[in-house]
Amino acid sequence: MRCDCGRSARQIFTLNNVTYCDFCVNSRAPKCSVCSQPLIGNNTVECDGSLYHSQCYDSIALKCCLCRNKINGRYFNTDQGAVSRILHLHSWFPRKPIEYRVVDLNTLGIITKRNRNRGSTTLGNCLTKYIQPFLGKTEVTNHLISILFGLPLDVHRAILVHELFHAWLHEFVSQDEVSGDDAEWLCDNMALHYLIQIKANPKWIEQTKYSRDRYQSSRWLRKKCANISPREVIIYLRDL
Repeated sequence: MRCDCGRSARQIFTLNNVTYCDFCVNSRAPKCSVCSQPLIGNNTVECDGSLYHSQCYDSIALKCCLCRNKINGRYFNTDQGAVSRILHLHSWFPRKPIEYRVVDLNTLGIITKRNRNRGSTTLGNCLTKYIQPFLGKTEVTNHLISILFGLPLDVHRAILVHELFHAWLHEFVSQDEVSGDDAEWLCDNMALHYLIQIKANPKWIEQTKYSRDRYQSSRWLRKKCANISPREVIIYLRDL
């Protein structure tokens, strides 16, 4: 057997369709970002531009704060001092740029008044900006998500899910298809699924369910989406 370096060798290693022999593997093969040992074979993980042995990656892997699974690929980092959340780019995740901040009650109240009926609650707000090209349809350019400072961790994350889903709706679902109450119901429904998934305090689950059900959402929406998974909700909304 012959290595790409020209030597004949008894043992050949392969990574990304490149072969290495036992003489040159230490000098030529890419190194694990954790243990600095050569990466050989197919038992490797790539994340955010770095390579790892799968067992090394398990020891330091980022985990999504929504689904709690390891992140293997692109991610969204909401880093605001004491509040740092790592999110998968889920199938429903907004694709436009997102600015994220934690604000006091006064600031949130001012934003909510300016942005009434555009995805606002007493605990968070999603402000989406649009442009309308000449002779073209209106397009989303970016989102600004504001969340009230000082909330319990799981509540903060649930509000983040709620506001992120507002952003997704703004990008992918026509406002003609869902009313304001429909949108709020859907966003609370996604937050409810999240709280149930992480086994949050039952009090917060019940409060979120009550918040969702107080909206005058369409009967067809409640009937179709109340008892299906978030993934099925996304599939249904994309087909509207």
